[in-house]
Amino acid sequence: MRRFAGACRFVFNRALALQNENHEAGNKYIPYGKMASWLVEWKMPLKRNGLKIRPHSHCNSH
Repeated sequence: MRRFAGACRFVFNRALALQNENHEAGNKYIPYGKMASWLVEWKMPLKRNGLKIRPHSHCNSH
């Protein structure tokens, strides 16, 4: 459960930082579809640190 929460926190913090940088630069909101495509890249550091990330059925329902 801690690993899952840690992975969620990592993704949320990364997405929030990107949205804040984007907003400060005067750009529009980054849509979910674009950010979702970045998740594959974001998983790499987590895997290197020993976190196992598995897709769950409820994650794909949106």
